[in-house]
Amino acid sequence: MKITKIEIKSEPKVICSTWQSAIKKKEDFFKQFKAVIVDEVHLAKCTSINSILKKCVNAEYRIGMTGTMPEEQINQFTIYGYLGPKIFESTSSELIEKGILSKIKIANLLLEYPKEQVYRYWHDDEGDIQQKEYQEELDIIYGNTDRNKIFRYIINRIDKTQNILILCHKISHLKDIKKYLEENFKEHQIFEIYGKTEAEERERIRQLTNVQGSTIILGTFKTMSTGLNIKRLHHVIFASSFRSKITILQSIGRGLRRHETKKNVIIWDIVDDLTWINTWGDKEVLHLNHVFKHWKDRMGYYEKQEFQYLTKKININSYDTSS
Repeated sequence: MKITKIEIKSEPKVICSTWQSAIKKKEDFFKQFKAVIVDEVHLAKCTSINSILKKCVNAEYRIGMTGTMPEEQINQFTIYGYLGPKIFESTSSELIEKGILSKIKIANLLLEYPKEQVYRYWHDDEGDIQQKEYQEELDIIYGNTDRNKIFRYIINRIDKTQNILILCHKISHLKDIKKYLEENFKEHQIFEIYGKTEAEERERIRQLTNVQGSTIILGTFKTMSTGLNIKRLHHVIFASSFRSKITILQSIGRGLRRHETKKNVIIWDIVDDLTWINTWGDKEVLHLNHVFKHWKDRMGYYEKQEFQYLTKKININSYDTSS
């Protein structure tokens, strides 16, 4: 077979960019590229990334990578349309078995609330069954000051030299937890990362956490689920409820990086159990609160990924917080 030599007249040009910056470029800018690589390709369903890929008219080679492909066919077809079909797939359990990712254990902590509080949640003033709206449920949960004691329960049971990532949905909730931790765990360095945290500060926290222990990072799911590489993470705590498969698996991925100081990563999934059994004659009807339903969805993700898990029920008003 005859081999044709290719003469390179100039240095190869490789440009790394966020899509937020690239989208500002004019259309002619994208014509120079022969290849385009998209990391976190599950985000390629968004209009801005689609626009960038459409402008790369000379990109013969198109590669996309992600740990979590979207399940919706319309989003899958959008990605395939701009980048081509899926050519390789490997599950988390396969990567763990090969030693590429850390071993993982899920600890589900079901917080059981007092019966009178659960009754008030499910009944209106006339005593009729009426479930609260999702936001109202969150206000009830996060407004319970006893709930923060679960962090003492967790932290007192792990090695004090290990690092912890705590994920929240709302910044106000993050701030409340941070205040509690600063009052009760003065031996730990506590940082926060969310939308307003400057890039330089995020990088400083990342570098510190990779070289030292006894660090707790509080972050939002939105900010921390992708793009931050901290290998020295031993524990990830889901302080808020989330049901999005991509968000949950990407968040778990923060702890799956291997590091010489850890044998495995433990995911602590805090679940607020406000379930109610209503009796009608000889029949019982089980009512599930919103965040409990979210946890049921997460359990489906854990089982599909073949993650090991255990479940422990804890009375929110009376449990041992000692080590």
